[in-house]
Amino acid sequence: MPFFQNNQDAKNLDPHIKEVFCDAVRKFESRASEFCNLEYIIEESFLELNPGIDFLPNWHIEAIAKTLELVAKGELKRVVICMPPRYLKSHCVNVAFSLWLLGRYPHKKIISASYNQQLSNNFLNQVKRVMQSDWYKRLFPDTKITKNTGLKNKICTEQKGFRFATSINGTLTGEGADILIADDPQKPVDIVSKRSRERVQEWFRGSFMSRLNSKKNGAVVVVMQRLHCDDLVGHIIEHDKRKEWFVLNLELVTPEEREIIIKNKNYYHYKRPAGHILHEARDGIEEIEALKYDVGEDIFMAQYQQNPQSQDGTVIKKSWIKPYEEPEVQVPKSEKEYFISIDAAVKAGASNDYTAISIWYRFKDPDPEVLKKHLALKRQEAIKNNIFYEDEAEKIGKWSKAGAEAVTRLGLGGILSELKVPQFNLNPTNQDLFLEEVINQKLSYPQIVCLVCELIAKYGPLAVIIEDAASGAQLIQHLQHAVRVPVFGRVPTSSKQLRLTFASYFFEKGRININAAMHEYKNVVHQLTQFPSVKHDDICDSVSMFVNWFYEFYADEIKKRSLANKTGEIRGL
Repeated sequence: MPFFQNNQDAKNLDPHIKEVFCDAVRKFESRASEFCNLEYIIEESFLELNPGIDFLPNWHIEAIAKTLELVAKGELKRVVICMPPRYLKSHCVNVAFSLWLLGRYPHKKIISASYNQQLSNNFLNQVKRVMQSDWYKRLFPDTKITKNTGLKNKICTEQKGFRFATSINGTLTGEGADILIADDPQKPVDIVSKRSRERVQEWFRGSFMSRLNSKKNGAVVVVMQRLHCDDLVGHIIEHDKRKEWFVLNLELVTPEEREIIIKNKNYYHYKRPAGHILHEARDGIEEIEALKYDVGEDIFMAQYQQNPQSQDGTVIKKSWIKPYEEPEVQVPKSEKEYFISIDAAVKAGASNDYTAISIWYRFKDPDPEVLKKHLALKRQEAIKNNIFYEDEAEKIGKWSKAGAEAVTRLGLGGILSELKVPQFNLNPTNQDLFLEEVINQKLSYPQIVCLVCELIAKYGPLAVIIEDAASGAQLIQHLQHAVRVPVFGRVPTSSKQLRLTFASYFFEKGRININAAMHEYKNVVHQLTQFPSVKHDDICDSVSMFVNWFYEFYADEIKKRSLANKTGEIRGL
């Protein structure tokens, strides 16, 4: 309720009373910052930065705020906060905490670092935007930003405090701070690289930690989602022999009962029962189960459950290998779309790598007549097992009650597997891949050219994908002039392990089918499931290159059918 109903009421007020009233308001506003807690700043700054979006308060935000307030008081000097992405971790720790610190203590010096400078600058700009808002200026009238710092990644206060934004590749020479904030210092796509992990650890121990003005009173806060057993948080915990670090671990769903105690039970205590969801107003169990399916078990356990699993050096698990055998009724080649993936060796010496050529296919959109033949073979078995209604056995989507329950329990793929119905013909997107043949030999360059030309003539592929390195570059140029099939060169821009890690997602989801009858089947399975601890990994290179190419570039084109012609438009991808 306003103090005055309108401006005229204020004008008619006795001047002396008005002055007393205004003085009281000024004193109240000047003292308000002393009683303003971090949780309030988190909410108000969120609303300032995200107009039109509701702020959803939750217990985990209070827990973060309580922890960081102890940091400001000097009661906690080393803090790790682990939590899932998109739950306001950067806003709470990096943006709002900086705002609250500079508002309460404008002389404080803060350095904040993220995995790249652009991200770090973005958080700095958010801080600056809120500090220039009217409500922030009223709440913290003594905190004023100096106009010219000469740096895009630094804002300073008139009391010589500042907030400096940097990255793991940025410079910190000459800068020192009272509080260091490391917010997502590791990039998820780089986490499988041991050298990349070690580089972040070396930066943290050497460059970053050395920036504290006071080793005794300075504080360090690390906030991130877990990515790997040996990520920065794993490294900190492993080497925390003196137990200096306080760890606030916020899982998306608690596998068992958890008690969160900050300082002591009187200061903050929250009990999470088994199965408790971090923020149920945002995500329910159905959304979380869908998320788990989408991202895969390993990523879900690491980034969302803060419990990265040891992979024992392997990228693709044996349980993800999905062998197939040709169905009783052979599907003609005209119903398939073929691709050839080539990892060519430099030369055919005894000590050199093999040339690995993998031949792949996917099924075209199902022909109703072909589909009817496959389903007719299993019609009686389906009726017998009460999966379909008898008069609907040749149709898709109309299940008996028992069939519907089975679909819920096993999924459509599980039902089809039990019935041994070829799943590819019931997949509306037809994005499953079938590895039909692998050739893994030591070949000279002329032998490679002859063999590839023979394979092109045999399979009539829609595209040939070749690693654009060593002899592969020469092969690309040769084939582009010798054959009418579109030829692509793939330049490797990341490590072998990272490329296979990307491809492993589709193995885990059962999208990759391997011909169990091929000559190289055992070798294929050995290389895929034992990588990187294998002497030769050429098959892995050929497989990961094609799988990543297909799902990155080609899958979206399936719907458009732009690759149906043979005129080479595929080159535009």
